[in-house]
Amino acid sequence: MTNAAIACILMASLSASQVLAAAAEDPATLERLEPALEPTLEPELEPIPESPEDFGTDDMRVVFNRGCEEIQNGNVKGAIAAFRQAATSRRPEVARLANFNLGVILTLSADTILGDDPVAADAAKRDQIREMLDRAVQRFRDAISVAGEYPEATENIELLRAWMHRMSRQWDAKDRAEKRDSLDLLGYLDLLGKEQRGLSRQAKVLADERPSPLRSQTIWEKSREQGRMDEEIEPLKRKIDAALAGPPPGAGQTPGAPGMPPQPATPAVPPEQLERARQQLYQWVDATGAASQKAVTLLEDEDLAAARQAQDDVVENLDGMYVALAPFELLVKKAIEEQESLLTTSRGAEEAKSDEAEESSPRDWEEVADDQFHVALLTDGFMARASEHLRRLEATPKANDGETSKLQVTPKDELEKKAAPGAPTTKATPPGQPSQQEMQAKAYRKAMENGPKIKTLVAEAAELLAKANAVEAQPKQEEALTLLKEILENDQQQQQDQQQQQDQQQNKDQQNKDQQNQDKSQQDQQNKSGQDKMDQQKKDQDQKKDGKDDQQKKQDEQEKQDDQKASADEKKSDEQKKENEKNDSADQKGQEQPEQKMDQAQGDDKKDKEGKQPQQAAGSSGKEDKNGKEAKPIDLSKARIEAMLRKARQRERDHEKRARLFRMLMEQRQGKRTINVEKDW
Repeated sequence: MTNAAIACILMASLSASQVLAAAAEDPATLERLEPALEPTLEPELEPIPESPEDFGTDDMRVVFNRGCEEIQNGNVKGAIAAFRQAATSRRPEVARLANFNLGVILTLSADTILGDDPVAADAAKRDQIREMLDRAVQRFRDAISVAGEYPEATENIELLRAWMHRMSRQWDAKDRAEKRDSLDLLGYLDLLGKEQRGLSRQAKVLADERPSPLRSQTIWEKSREQGRMDEEIEPLKRKIDAALAGPPPGAGQTPGAPGMPPQPATPAVPPEQLERARQQLYQWVDATGAASQKAVTLLEDEDLAAARQAQDDVVENLDGMYVALAPFELLVKKAIEEQESLLTTSRGAEEAKSDEAEESSPRDWEEVADDQFHVALLTDGFMARASEHLRRLEATPKANDGETSKLQVTPKDELEKKAAPGAPTTKATPPGQPSQQEMQAKAYRKAMENGPKIKTLVAEAAELLAKANAVEAQPKQEEALTLLKEILENDQQQQQDQQQQQDQQQNKDQQNKDQQNQDKSQQDQQNKSGQDKMDQQKKDQDQKKDGKDDQQKKQDEQEKQDDQKASADEKKSDEQKKENEKNDSADQKGQEQPEQKMDQAQGDDKKDKEGKQPQQAAGSSGKEDKNGKEAKPIDLSKARIEAMLRKARQRERDHEKRARLFRMLMEQRQGKRTINVEKDW
């Protein structure tokens, strides 16, 4: 049932003249008790005043209207509080409508909690929903009790019951499906067997009761539970198919029960044999379904004796499939668990009798006797398994005698090399200890030896339990339990020795692993220390190299600054010299003009007297250049000398730098260049 359907069937009008279906048009609306609308009240009630001002402050009609306003404003808590207060009104109409509205609000709140998928609700939500809907039903009943007759409230109660019944069935089906999926075939058969055994016992209880409406209702409910078996037929067949498909033959060993060695790998089964097994199991399942349907029909007819016989047939088929499919060690273990439980029941009865407590009913002891007979059925099952395994073990050594002798001398490392990747390693049996096959054969023989005794003791104990004689049945139960446990006891001292050897090997492996981890840690620490030392050396070398580079850079910058200063001084000196020469030239020119005139006159006289003799200028201390002009005097000032010296030093440094660079390039090219490393050893 969808949420919309729930809302449609549960929201009802507050007016007696409206019906439940009208709420489907606007399921979120709750009608209110309007003061000016007389049709909302029954004729026998006193008329409502024309205006709200005529109401008293403590009038419950005002409180009811406030609740309607709160629900329209979306304040559900405020509306519930107001309606609860109005439900206590002495006015029947107000109390009736307040209770009805409370029931509707609770129902809609439950619907909100369920969400879009009610079936997916978890256990906590289910309990919350049931509690809220129970309160809603109670509110509808209160409305009916106030009004005497209230068809809308009565219909809502019926709809709520039907909805809860349907949802409970859907929730149960969901839970059963989840539990079914979590079990394997044997677990599933065990679960179905317990359920059917319980239904059979309940049918026997109902058969002893006197006819009554309650008994008929109970029988009808049990018929519905029995009908659920029809839903398990197809899932049971699917689990049979999955179990028969199973892992590949010989894929591995099956773990045994406590005290038992692992079972040998499943031998390859021909496909035709698997198909025959499937068909036989299908026939069992179909017979189970037919017996269950017959039991349902008989329960509906209230023929409880015949119905119980059909239910017993269902239980017999389920138990037969379980015993046919369960392995040897699982059957023995289950028999031990059931026998321990039965022995606890008998001991409890003895203590109760000694305390003069009320004795249990005969029907309870009949059920205990039935459970005791079930142990005999399990005993037949593991005896058949033991006989089958013994035949296989007796045939195996004869076919593999030669191979066994060869395996005993094969080195362990060679066997590990030949093993398939991922295959479990086969441990050799220590000298003086029985082999795995010997241990299995011993358990099987013990089962064949103790089995008949166990069946006799169990049958005698069941007869005594059916007569409620638990005191005399207890010794037989204890002896049967002892014999069952002997089947799985394979020399306790041997098991302790094997466990001790296993513990020693594990401790040794752990010590080796710890030593390897310690060695690895030390090696990692040494490697890290050496790496850190090399990193520090490289860092020191880089720092030294950076220091030298910085020093050379500073020296070059200083030389560059000196050169710039020298160039500036030289430029300044040249400018001063030019200025001085300019001034000297001007002065000299002023003095040479009259002298040149006199010299020219004298020269003319000498040319006439001496002819072509060379003429030398009187009073001149300089030399003439090739053009006949007088050479300029050399500037030997202090600034000029310092500038020339700086240039000479700069040229010397440049020459040394180029020579050094040339030597480095030649050494690198010839492979003679080495890196000086600080030796710290």
